[in-house]
Amino acid sequence: MRVVIAVLVITGACRSGFDAPLDLGEDAAPQADAPISTELFTVGERDGTDLSGVTVDTTIKDVDPDTNHSGASFLGAWPDVSGVPTEPGLVRFQLSAIAGRVVVAATLTLSIHPDLAMGLEGESVAVHEIAESWIPAEVTYNMRSATEAWASAGAGDDSRGGVIASELVNKASGSFDLALDATAVQSWIDSPDQNFGVALVSSTDGAWLASANYGTDSFRPLLTLELVSLND
Repeated sequence: MRVVIAVLVITGACRSGFDAPLDLGEDAAPQADAPISTELFTVGERDGTDLSGVTVDTTIKDVDPDTNHSGASFLGAWPDVSGVPTEPGLVRFQLSAIAGRVVVAATLTLSIHPDLAMGLEGESVAVHEIAESWIPAEVTYNMRSATEAWASAGAGDDSRGGVIASELVNKASGSFDLALDATAVQSWIDSPDQNFGVALVSSTDGAWLASANYGTDSFRPLLTLELVSLND
């Protein structure tokens, strides 16, 4: 006796009178998410940035511990010596204007000060989050405001959070980029009252950088964010 086995392969829709699509119900595999599109968004006191008027920076000096240097054209990036800060630069970008945006990547662009001839040749630059508030017009090496001292003088270890960037820089002049931890930068947007900025510390000899007050705007600190597009 011959046994004939007929096999029907269902490919998602049937032909010849059965043109309605096959309903697989809740067990159907979902389609892959569409790729997320992103856009670049610039922050800083340069001409043409997307967000300006939000940068504060200064340098605090161990050799001049009670002097405020806000408004100066320079920004320090000097090493800790035996764990003690010397002349770190402090920088803060206020990002509350972009509340709700999602950061994919972040880059800090800094420039060697053109007039002070102290570059970074074969040195690492570390970007430390600052864990305490400070008032730009009042901050000094000893004091973070007129009435409150740093937990560690010079925004030292007890006044710092984690390192959110560390890169080897070999620049006698010009600009260089530091890739920042995107999660840390996201927290500056999500929790602006806890955004105390960063301290710049080099590994050996140190350098003078251009601050947000430097006369030529193209040398000023620039924060470039890669954000999830608003259309997604």
